[in-house]
Amino acid sequence: MAYRGAVFDLFGTLVPPFPAREHEAAAAEAAAMLGVPAATLSGVIHAKYLDRITGGYREVGDYVTEAAPGATPDQVAAAVARMTEFLRAALVPVPGAIETLTALRAAGLRLALVTNCGPDAPGLWTQTPMAEFFEVTAFSCELGTAKPAPAIYQHAIDGLDLPPAELLYVGDGSDHELTGAAALGLTPVLVTVDLSNTFDTERADVATWTGLRVDGLPGVVPIATASQGVLDLAVS
Repeated sequence: MAYRGAVFDLFGTLVPPFPAREHEAAAAEAAAMLGVPAATLSGVIHAKYLDRITGGYREVGDYVTEAAPGATPDQVAAAVARMTEFLRAALVPVPGAIETLTALRAAGLRLALVTNCGPDAPGLWTQTPMAEFFEVTAFSCELGTAKPAPAIYQHAIDGLDLPPAELLYVGDGSDHELTGAAALGLTPVLVTVDLSNTFDTERADVATWTGLRVDGLPGVVPIATASQGVLDLAVS
């Protein structure tokens, strides 16, 4: 099969899985800055997950204020800064990510990002070294739809202007993303990662997956480029 493009998930794929323990610690620190119990802010964050990733909140300060309506502007600003610091630290490329993206682009593949995320992610993404490799980005919080809904994948497909059959979808299996991609005709590739520090350690896509699988991002390169005769671009 000749692939002309690849669509990547973000958390657990290009960067490590969204870290549950570190997130809870950051939320507890932010709650202390707001003068509310840690469970109060954490409760809002988890209860409003779908709202946060589909545009229900335009910025982090909106749900922080919901958790602590009596907080001062300075308290809210401090709490937002702490949560932003947490996410910035989480958006660090996994080993081999930059080399993999470089190899794929050198092989002529066009790249898109599809991610379920909150309102702080798009701005922080542009500050990462990965952003320059991608022609199209589909952030759930901006589009108002999240994986595995077809519309978020379709945004990437339309942006790349390539047939789904010529696209790989690379992800760690969160949010039923692999089956969602397959339903639209993309070829999914599961990236195996350690899920022990995630909020969703049990994933149906991972538990039942029988399709393509790699143990790290560099393994995507030979899959994507084998039919093009450029296996020498694979990275180790």
